Amino acid sequence: MLAEAAGKRILLTGDALDVDIVDGLASAGLLDNGTCHVDVLKLPHHGSDRNVSAEFFAAVTADHYVVSGDGRHGNPEMHTLELLEASRGASDQYQVHLTYRDGKEQLGERLDAFLDGKPAGRYRFPRQRSPVIEGRSGHGGRVLVRFPDSARCHVPLPSGSMPPSWRSPRSSLGC
Repeated sequence: MLAEAAGKRILLTGDALDVDIVDGLASAGLLDNGTCHVDVLKLPHHGSDRNVSAEFFAAVTADHYVVSGDGRHGNPEMHTLELLEASRGASDQYQVHLTYRDGKEQLGERLDAFLDGKPAGRYRFPRQRSPVIEGRSGHGGRVLVRFPDSARCHVPLPSGSMPPSWRSPRSSLGC
């Protein structure tokens, strides 16, 4: 779906395949010499590399790319980000907005490895929040902790102890 307002265009791709997106843009008369530029492109299927190709990124360019994968099933896949980068020149001005900095299936570690040496400010993430204490539960001095990715765990607190740092990684809290 292509939305346009106040001279800005955003292409929302859902789970569509790259060839279907480009074919749809062509059918609607939105390709100019085989390309379409939008202000914002929401990458298909959480950044899966099965829904994009080098040809797709050459045909559809944007000032801002949005990727909404939280790490599940390997999404966003680093290969998708590599394809995107390869399609753009090193001096091109664009930003990639990822909805998660950390997530499931070692997303944080995969992104760290991918981002090593990349231009500062090209990849943007939401402001990270610390885990939140939901409250005590049960009689064992346990505290329910809610993490920014909506995961929850009960952290046992020994009698009379102070809670662990709520900025601690989940693994250090025993979750």
